[in-house]
Amino acid sequence: MNECIYARQAYLCLLHISSLLPRLRQEEKQLEIYRTELEHCTEDMQTKINRRRQELKELVDKHADTLLVDIDSTNQENLKKCELHKEEIETLLVLLESYNSYCLRLATVGSASDICRAKAALDARTKELQQLHVSSSTSSSQLSYVSFKITELQDILRSPDQNIVGELNGRFLLSIAFA
Repeated sequence: MNECIYARQAYLCLLHISSLLPRLRQEEKQLEIYRTELEHCTEDMQTKINRRRQELKELVDKHADTLLVDIDSTNQENLKKCELHKEEIETLLVLLESYNSYCLRLATVGSASDICRAKAALDARTKELQQLHVSSSTSSSQLSYVSFKITELQDILRSPDQNIVGELNGRFLLSIAFA
């Protein structure tokens, strides 16, 4: 009799376990569907993220290129201004040194009558050189330098039209005057 009870219990256990199989197989199928969807979604998100990364890289490159062109242009402009100022100074130095040399030579070797005869020409030349000096100092422009300020991320959010890399700022460094 005990054998019969054990056989019956074994049969009931078998039925119970057998009833779990379809449910587990269904769960297995659902997990496979989920895994496939998860892989597909992950691939899709990775593609979107990489596309966005490339877009941002291109935007950063574009903004950086703009800054580099601007700084190069500013640099060339400042170098040209610097060279013009240097040429003005050199020209004025040559004129003043030449005039100074002439006056010293006239004072050391010239007679009193030579000096008197040259006075009107010396006065005119002195006035002319002073006017050149004044016009040079008036027309001199200021040399500047440019600094770079990195754009903060919160600034990009407030002002989306600004350069996301940074901005160039210029300040006057030195005013050249011949006075």
